Parts: sequence; C-alpha cells; structure tokens
Amino acid sequence: MSNLVYARDVPAEAPWSHIIRRGQTLRIIDSEGQQAVDALLYCAESPAERYSAQDTLRMQRSAYVGLGTALVSNKGRVMARITADSCGQHDTSAGCCSCESNAVRFGEQTNISTPAAKTSSSNCRGTG
Repeated sequence: MSNLVYARDVPAEAPWSHIIRRGQTLRIIDSEGQQAVDALLYCAESPAERYSAQDTLRMQRSAYVGLGTALVSNKGRVMARITADSCGQHDTSAGCCSCESNAVRFGEQTNISTPAAKTSSSNCRGTG
C-alpha cells in the first residue's frame, strides 16, 4: 500500500468518522471475524445528503449490495462504489443494527438498559 495516506484500527463497538475524498479508497477489514460494519455515508459539503439503502437497492435492482454496487445518496447521486469484496452479498435493507433491533429481528433477549449489552448475532451497542 504505497499510496496509503491514513490508517486506523477501530475496536469493536467504537465509533469512527473520516472524510473520504473523490478518488480515495476506504478499505474495511474485519480483523477478528464475524463482525458487521454499520456504515453511514454523508456528503461532507451538505450533510443532509446521505447514503440511502432504499435508493441504492432500487437503482441496482437487487436486494443486496456487493462487488460493483454504486452506493447512492438520497439525492440520487453515487457516493461510493464497491470495488473489492471478499464476503459476497451484503443486506443493507434493515439499516444499522442495535441490540434492540436484533432482539426483534432474531428473537434474542438482551438487557437493553446496559449501554454495552451484546447479543450473540452482533457485537453491538444500544445506539447502533
């Protein structure tokens, strides 16, 4: 990675934010396995413009995103494109996870009053 300009290890459950410019690549590596990344994309110049899973799926005519998928904003513009993928299809239709939503979706009971509550299906915090 001779062109690397920034690197960051983000621990499980920790938030992270960074501006990615046109032509730059964001590489996400699941270094410990079995994790899901909750990702939100916003336009740095106009934060009201954000990634829209619904618009992306509709424009791609697919229920999943994967290699080659253009990630589309709520304004219909391409924000990013998936240029490499070692996992396969990704389901983004349910949005970011939270312990509460996992309990509803997967039938898992959690103590949602504890900020660091975890479920077996997702290492998540109550805030998603």
